[in-house]
Amino acid sequence: MKKGIRKFIAVIMVVLIASVYVPVTAFAATSNGNLGGNVKWSFDTKTRVITVSGSGDMKNFSKINNGQGFNKLVIGTTRYPDSYATKVVIGEGITNIGNFALAGLTAVTSVQLPSTVKSIGNSAFEGCTSLTSVNLTESITSIGASAFKNTKFANVNMPYSVKNIGANAFAGVSGLKITCNYGDAAYNYCVNHSSSYTLRQPSLVCDTSLDAASKQVKVILKIKDGSGFNAGNFDLTYSNEVTPSVSENYKDGGSDGISTSVVLHDKKISVAVMAGDCVAYSQCGANCSYTIAEFLFKINGQADKAEFTLSSSAALANNSRVTLASVNSSASLHNYIDSVSKAATCKETGVMSRSCSICGKTSTSEIPKDANNHAGGTEIRNAVAPTCSAEGYEGDTLCLDCGAVIAKGKAIAKAAHEYEEVITPSTCIKEGIKVTKCKNCGEIQSEEKLPLSDHKYDNGTVTAPTCTESGYTTYTCTVCGESYKDKETAATGHHYEAVVTPPTCTEAGYTTYTCPDCGDKYTGSRTLPLGHDYDETGKCKRCGDITVVSISFIDSSSLTANEEASVVLSKSTLTVSSLVSQIATSGWTVTAVDGNAVENDSDAKTGYIIKNEAAGKSYNLVIMGDINLDGQVTAADARAALRVSAKIDSSLTDVQLIAANCDGDDDIKASDARLILRVSAKIQQF
Repeated sequence: MKKGIRKFIAVIMVVLIASVYVPVTAFAATSNGNLGGNVKWSFDTKTRVITVSGSGDMKNFSKINNGQGFNKLVIGTTRYPDSYATKVVIGEGITNIGNFALAGLTAVTSVQLPSTVKSIGNSAFEGCTSLTSVNLTESITSIGASAFKNTKFANVNMPYSVKNIGANAFAGVSGLKITCNYGDAAYNYCVNHSSSYTLRQPSLVCDTSLDAASKQVKVILKIKDGSGFNAGNFDLTYSNEVTPSVSENYKDGGSDGISTSVVLHDKKISVAVMAGDCVAYSQCGANCSYTIAEFLFKINGQADKAEFTLSSSAALANNSRVTLASVNSSASLHNYIDSVSKAATCKETGVMSRSCSICGKTSTSEIPKDANNHAGGTEIRNAVAPTCSAEGYEGDTLCLDCGAVIAKGKAIAKAAHEYEEVITPSTCIKEGIKVTKCKNCGEIQSEEKLPLSDHKYDNGTVTAPTCTESGYTTYTCTVCGESYKDKETAATGHHYEAVVTPPTCTEAGYTTYTCPDCGDKYTGSRTLPLGHDYDETGKCKRCGDITVVSISFIDSSSLTANEEASVVLSKSTLTVSSLVSQIATSGWTVTAVDGNAVENDSDAKTGYIIKNEAAGKSYNLVIMGDINLDGQVTAADARAALRVSAKIDSSLTDVQLIAANCDGDDDIKASDARLILRVSAKIQQF
């Protein structure tokens, strides 16, 4: 067997030994099913991915594999994809993960949820013991009881949108750590279940925008992920390009549930959240972001932009002091209106003039070339004269500046043909032809067939006569290959030579007559076999045959003799006494490899010698599967066979190799090792 094939079989055998009771065969049964309503699932055996598709809610199930259909997909005796699928992808349009819908998929490591899912049912993924990754989306509002129970989904970034988490949703998850906001559903779950959690750190947001109509800049101050703050002091500093108009345009964050006081300083506005005006999680907006205050600033002069910095003093949150990092923001102070002062052409760029409607500042910019504005002259290109086989073409009108085609030309009618006569001469197998056709385009005006010509035979090929066949001369046409025979001569007949084979003790004698010319032969003049002439020891004087040459057994289904290899093969382990009792003929003894006697109640081992001193005959004992010569069939023997099949070990003796060759095909393969392993485990017999 080739080296590459042996390595491949070795790898396969390692996998088989690691999972003796899980035979890997082709997929059978279904690979798709229904999860209720318009929701269906399918399984890709190559990628090991379960894909859920459709729309609407999944059905609620009462327990694992109670109608979901996953247990109908099997390989051998193992259920799939419960212990085979590694990923679940749920498609857009699915709005609910039903109770127990995807529970018990023990090999699944990741789940991909769509942006449309709103709720995860009770025990939806319970028992997915390898699950570590789930993309919880901002569309989810509810997670059911025991939804992720007994999984490995330990690092959970809980969406802001989740408002309800059922009891024991993450029970049995080792090292669980949930990222949440103070006071939200996840926070309360962690507190009630003594689970570890991490609160999201609050941050400042400073949004700026230009109000061209009022010629002012709008600045909105916000806190993100700041639920649970009781109080705080914030400073907004601004550059010289703007002036605040707090008195008539200030707005506090009252719409988000807080109230503030404002103090105006030079280049700074101080904002204080009113003490005791707590912002609870239920008051958070999108992504738990809420407004502190909103200001308008007047624009000074023709500056391009204004700079703003929002900072905070320590703020009380969750009974501890935290510091919010300051943020910088800039606002453009121009509202430009564009006008074209020079049009762009296909050859040159144009000029765009800009003027700010707020401060009157002007600027210019380049307009890219306009491929459709051809200001230069034109010319005709690609003109083609007509022929008798093709129309001509007037040519296209192209721009001299950029070469673009401005107008396509029209076709010109074909020209007249110029005919001539062409003759192809005849042969003995094909008629000739005279054709009148155009010398320019090859168009045929008329055709006339010409008659066949005579054969042109060669000088002949001589075939000499044989013992049984006449000789002759073959004449063949050099054009078409047609032939005929002439000048025959008679066959020569056989001329036999005799060779005598004398008789032996067991074989008859005979004379063989062979023709040296053609090899034909026949046998005649037979004489009877001489028969054996045994001496007093039972040995034939002529051929050396002995009267006792083989061994036989009472139970030939378990013990057999291979005369060619001088081997006695046993399909089961046995003691020395039971081996002797199974030998049907007398005069046989069992010894160790070195010739020493063995105990009757000891195990018969591969390599022991069974011999008959009087007959001068001996056999090597081979216990099938007993490769390591200990008289037993164990997993150690299976490993030895596997090492031989993988070309790792080449040190085995002939009897060890016979013991390893369980299927009798003279080749030690991974399948032999697997059979030895199953026999050692009492699963199968040889």
